[in-house]
Formats: sequence, structure tokens, C-alpha cells
Amino acid sequence: MLRYIKEHWLIYLIGVAVAVALGLSASYVVGVIGSTPVDVRAERRESEQQRENELSSVDEGLNDFSGEVVDEAGEVAAD
Repeated sequence: MLRYIKEHWLIYLIGVAVAVALGLSASYVVGVIGSTPVDVRAERRESEQQRENELSSVDEGLNDFSGEVVDEAGEVAAD
């Protein structure tokens, strides 16, 4: 068996190279097909930003009800 492999090492080397090339190309194709489109990513980013803005406005509103004065850094200002 070992002698057979030694005689045909070039064929095994070519087979390994073809297998690696096919694996890399298949992973590239799956990555391209399975990735999220740019417009969907932009839409998600925008909705996350809107949600973040809404939460910060709610937080500011809660600070207004607490009776404490909070500066831009989020620290309680001295009276």
C-alpha cells in the first residue's frame, strides 16, 4: 500500500489541490449567497439607531421626573 502511494504521489497531490480549491470556492459561494444584503444591513442599522434614540429620550424623561439636574455627561449637577 505504501509503495503504491509512493508511486502515485503526484495524483494524490493533485487530488488534494483540487479538493482544497473546491472547498474554498464552495465556502465563497455559500458566503455570497448567505450574506445579508447591504440595503437590509443599512435598514437594520437605522432601526437600531432609532431605538437607541428613543431609549435615550425615555432616559432623559425619567431624569426629569427625578428632580435631579443631570448634565450632558450623565452626572448629577451640584445645586
